[in-house]
Amino acid sequence: MGTLSVLLPAVLLLGSLGEPRTVNLFDGSREVFEGHWREKKLRRPLTRYEVVEDGDQAVLMARSRKSASAVWRQLKLDPFQTGSITWRWKVARSLVGDQDERQKAGDDYAARVYVFFGRVPFGRKTRGICYVWAGTQPVGSAYPSPYSDHIVTIVVRSGDALAGRWSTEERDLVADYERHFGGHPEKVFAVGLLVDSDDTGTEATGWFDDIVLRLDDAGATATASARVGAKPTQQPR
Repeated sequence: MGTLSVLLPAVLLLGSLGEPRTVNLFDGSREVFEGHWREKKLRRPLTRYEVVEDGDQAVLMARSRKSASAVWRQLKLDPFQTGSITWRWKVARSLVGDQDERQKAGDDYAARVYVFFGRVPFGRKTRGICYVWAGTQPVGSAYPSPYSDHIVTIVVRSGDALAGRWSTEERDLVADYERHFGGHPEKVFAVGLLVDSDDTGTEATGWFDDIVLRLDDAGATATASARVGAKPTQQPR
């Protein structure tokens, strides 16, 4: 299930016209998480998110027990020509069950990373990409969210072969958007994380770290600013 809530204001200049922008969304810092990420309650009980030590590094851990809630970070970014998102994640185990992950009854994942696009946050033209660690769907498969045809689910990892180990991912946002929605994406206005197990009535634990957006605004017409929390309108599920 998934999507998200509000953020506090804070402005960061990210460079002049034509310069690549790197936005470090989470790097293990408790201050960054508590100051810039907000929780979206999707259904009770809630998934628990906390910064913990993993070996010699601080990371974000999410533990779900038949629960569903997300955390997200709202952004203000100028339009971009090319862009990517990178992150590290791991899961205790994938959610493998009898339900079809493409249907509402099976729409649970051990870890998800969302990227939302649009000029108006959670407006009529909002589009979202949901990168997941699936249980049974094969890597590379993609399908609409059972809760919104404006969100596409893309399977980045699947199964338990890498369970308990960190995996580093990089996705080309423009290529993924054009492939599934057509046209060029508008602004990125939010990134979200979700570990949920409410639909299947199971349990899941996932970890996240080093979440970074890299955008090249060649052709844009304004200096970028980020980390401003405007209150969003109704959010798609």
